[in-house]
Amino acid sequence: MNNFSRIHNLRVKFDRLLNKRSFDSYKMDKKFSEPAYCPSCHAVYLNGRWQWKDKPQDAKTIICSACHRKKDNYPAGTLLIKGSFPGDHIEQIINTIHNEEHRESSDHPMNKIINESYEENSITVDTTDIHLPVRIGKALKKSFGGKLKINYAENENRVQVNWIK
Repeated sequence: MNNFSRIHNLRVKFDRLLNKRSFDSYKMDKKFSEPAYCPSCHAVYLNGRWQWKDKPQDAKTIICSACHRKKDNYPAGTLLIKGSFPGDHIEQIINTIHNEEHRESSDHPMNKIINESYEENSITVDTTDIHLPVRIGKALKKSFGGKLKINYAENENRVQVNWIK
């Protein structure tokens, strides 16, 4: 391997590292003083992360990033469910959505549904994070088949998930 190839390979790897960084104005750039408590969802910030615990007596009140996103109606992830299948199986789909949200948020309090909207042959689910819509989309595909497409936004902490059946 010549020097040009080595430098080119290093440049490609370095560029990939730079491109992996994404901007998210809702992510904190420094740690909160602990303990902290979100009055909206009742999550507690302790040991460097949000978790479901009883509110410590000396906790400071802080709105968590997920509740901040919900208040601003600014989703990090969107799941779009389309096709003729949702109209005929709405109850099963809604149950899957809520079961996956419960599983995800039990360990990760910042992963929540912001809102859901229903139309004749489509359902839209907006979330506070990028993992929940992917998880729900994969659960729908596993349970009912169909096509799943996941698109991560370039240089943003955002995902668009489409499930069609």
